[in-house]
Amino acid sequence: MKKVIIVLVIALVLISAIMVYVSLTKETVVKFENVEIEVEVADTPKEKEIGLMNREFLDEDKGMLFVFSEEDRRTFWMKNTLIPLDIIFLDRNKRIVDIIENTTPCYEDPCELYNSVGMYVIEVNAGFSKKNNLSIGDIVKFINF
Repeated sequence: MKKVIIVLVIALVLISAIMVYVSLTKETVVKFENVEIEVEVADTPKEKEIGLMNREFLDEDKGMLFVFSEEDRRTFWMKNTLIPLDIIFLDRNKRIVDIIENTTPCYEDPCELYNSVGMYVIEVNAGFSKKNNLSIGDIVKFINF
């Protein structure tokens, strides 16, 4: 009986830890005109700094959404980012204002800097923008955000 109780307590602790981890993982859905993707939300300074660094793979229907408190010039680089990306800049109304396609990984300084004005920035796999016919002026929706 004592062993059963110990096993149940361990199981409850593990389940609780998993639930806490899941609740801390911030995700939402971004809806473009022709496609939806799931994105991780980066809204803290540390999350924004790390971004998609050191990821060896990104599913075709995944990405990262960087959220800023105001519209301003944003600069991104590909330092320690292992996969090529498209970087999509949105204004406060979630309108695409710039798309930088096919940024290349950078393994050592100096790395190229990519910048534009935006309040939101979405990183997706390179080629995503072209494949899905994204254009400057398109409106993007955030679902459950």
